Amino acid sequence: MAKITTGQSFNSGDQITSTKLNNIIGTASLASDSVTGTTLNLTSGQLKVAIDGITSNELKSDANVDANRAVGTNHIKDSAITEAKIASDAVTTAKIENDAVTAGKLADTNVAAGSYTNTNLTVDAQGRITLASSGTAYAIIRAKTSFQGVNTVTRNSNAEFNISSVTRTGTGQYTVTFTNAISDPVVSLGVSELSNTFNTRNLYKLKNSSGTTVYSGSVASMDISLADPGDPRDAKLVQILIF
Repeated sequence: MAKITTGQSFNSGDQITSTKLNNIIGTASLASDSVTGTTLNLTSGQLKVAIDGITSNELKSDANVDANRAVGTNHIKDSAITEAKIASDAVTTAKIENDAVTAGKLADTNVAAGSYTNTNLTVDAQGRITLASSGTAYAIIRAKTSFQGVNTVTRNSNAEFNISSVTRTGTGQYTVTFTNAISDPVVSLGVSELSNTFNTRNLYKLKNSSGTTVYSGSVASMDISLADPGDPRDAKLVQILIF
């Protein structure tokens, strides 16, 4: 690169212009540490770049190689990227790393942290629980059945829950077996009418998985007996609720 020296000649009347200096002064012509903030045109302490002054020719293109990246994170001033510098549609879900959004980044809802029982919930369109409260405890039906029992058993499948089988073992005699054993059940037994009579007593026994009569604990089945004293009768309709 050429240098301007005392021996440099110009024609008479020539002016020293930027055109004449172009490609004459290179970095080799400048003394070390000679270009300072004082010798540059600075505005508010910042060096201004002309509009369209930095083009792709001035930027390294192979961004896959760290050494060739024109602007790295170490080149960005702390707090330099503000909300105003980010377009409203610039951050998409594809740009968010998996598991990057932590609980601390989620907006709080009206739900207080804690445990709830018999819970009442309100869920928004994004699947978030926005309201939660403990509800009232109700008796839970753990088994139920409804069947006709004259000569044979006709079950109402739409009215059954946790019932494995209902078997007529004799006149006015039925065995109800539960799909899952029930601990300490409370039984509600209803009989609409017996064949040829309305005067009856209804008895039942609770049995464990071994067929032994029990009065508490795990119950696997129950035997039902519908009869006048010494005169058993089939039931036209039997309904059972187990709580």
